[in-house]
Amino acid sequence: MLWRGRKRRDNDGSGSPPDRWFTLFGLVVVRRTDLLAAAAFVLSLSTISYQLWQFARGARPAIYHPDTVYVFFDKYANGVVATRVAGQISFTNGGEPGQNAIVRDVSVAMTVAGRTIEEYWLSFATVTRKNIELSFDIKESAHPIVVPGGGASSYMITFSPRVKTCAAEHEAKTCEQAGDFVSDTEFLKLLSPDGRIVLRFVGTIFGSRPMLESTCIVTTTQDLIRTLAKNDWYAARCASDKPA
Repeated sequence: MLWRGRKRRDNDGSGSPPDRWFTLFGLVVVRRTDLLAAAAFVLSLSTISYQLWQFARGARPAIYHPDTVYVFFDKYANGVVATRVAGQISFTNGGEPGQNAIVRDVSVAMTVAGRTIEEYWLSFATVTRKNIELSFDIKESAHPIVVPGGGASSYMITFSPRVKTCAAEHEAKTCEQAGDFVSDTEFLKLLSPDGRIVLRFVGTIFGSRPMLESTCIVTTTQDLIRTLAKNDWYAARCASDKPA
């Protein structure tokens, strides 16, 4: 039974609580059954509090860079050759089931020898190789994707530079509309043995201001430079910039 501290007469005529008792949230627990009921009450209260806390946190998406990055030279219909990248991008959502996150878009900033090249997702694809030929079989154009609460998803994404919009007057003087279209010869000149290429992948989420980020680093070896120059592509290991 629960004793609330009211005066009552026991067999001994006193108004004190029984000998074996303790208080819980202002209530006095006096029997074993009351102890089990109190434990169930505390467990229920903690479960509800945890569920409310998880609900308040909402979706918790994260982005992970590819372990292997494909750097390749792509020739456009107008004859322009541009340096592009592709890789398997993964997403997770630490939210509860039903708390989905929608990835709006993904971009990558590739920095080499002090120059940054920005590219944006273009398509979801599969990679095939025949001898020294590498090709990306386009499955569909890149579009917003859903990452379910408590789930994960992964996509092979190809990235491509875009023509910049130099709308502001103060930007027009310094803005290069085709500045992210870097040719094969120009890109190869930026590379040096024992150098590095830093790739920063950024994802934006509908309804969320913070952006998802993941950065990895490719070490530019002599083999990378020679193979890229010969075959027009190279599959490079991209190591995380954060210690494991």
